[in-house]
Amino acid sequence: MDKIRKVIFLAGNNFRKWSANPRIYMILLLLIGYLNMMLSPIRDFCQTVEYPIAPWVFPFLMTQPYSLLMLLLGLILMFCDAPFIESEQPYIITRTGRMLWTGGQIVYIVLASALYFLSVIFLTVMLLLPCISLESGWGKVINTFSQGNAARYGVVIPFDYTIVKTLSPMQAMLMEFFICWLLGIVLGILMFCINLRVSRSAGAIFAAGIAILPLFVRKTDWGLHYVSPASWVSLSVLDIAGATSFPSVPYAITGFLFLTAILTVLAMLSMRHRDIDVLKSV
Repeated sequence: MDKIRKVIFLAGNNFRKWSANPRIYMILLLLIGYLNMMLSPIRDFCQTVEYPIAPWVFPFLMTQPYSLLMLLLGLILMFCDAPFIESEQPYIITRTGRMLWTGGQIVYIVLASALYFLSVIFLTVMLLLPCISLESGWGKVINTFSQGNAARYGVVIPFDYTIVKTLSPMQAMLMEFFICWLLGIVLGILMFCINLRVSRSAGAIFAAGIAILPLFVRKTDWGLHYVSPASWVSLSVLDIAGATSFPSVPYAITGFLFLTAILTVLAMLSMRHRDIDVLKSV
């Protein structure tokens, strides 16, 4: 129990630094600006036809490769200073031990990734106000957009009809959030490991490459989707209806959990024999 409390304290210590970290405010402003640009055509349409939209836009937002890239770049910016070793950390590492300290950083990455995508969902809803209607179904507007009528109104978010036909709104929201959360964990721990073993900037560069990969994969053979983790967060890529040769949802979840386990072990091993160097926050 004492070890668990220490790990939670170490994770919470990173969150307490957010209020004094300008990078967090910059990420928030970038998210608001980008999401507002993507959602404003939907808001304008709703105001023109005087009909509200259901708050289930997030799963469709992640099917747009450029939106996926922009949102993942925000996440990468949040974790780019992993392994988060600043002036007070050598003292804390000495008091808690390297393994517990590393565990605290991984717990921080897990929680921060969840908070990041919850914030995206929250902003997606807030930026559509006052054109939001709380409905249990997809609603008339999303159904209209999913039948191929979105582009004529300047809406660039692809409302995939397969998602609407196959999943309920809550299924799609929970599935999309869970898969995005897992990808965020993988990218965070990956940057932690690469920054430890190579250099401070290498992790962010490698993670950015993973985020960009779906832009190339979608223009090539479908088989490459199986080796592109960032592609797995798109419900348009995953075989949610059991009718294509694309990766299935269990494949994506299993892949993310496997990568998380491997990277966690690698992070522990890397930290065990690593010299502790104080690094300034990015």
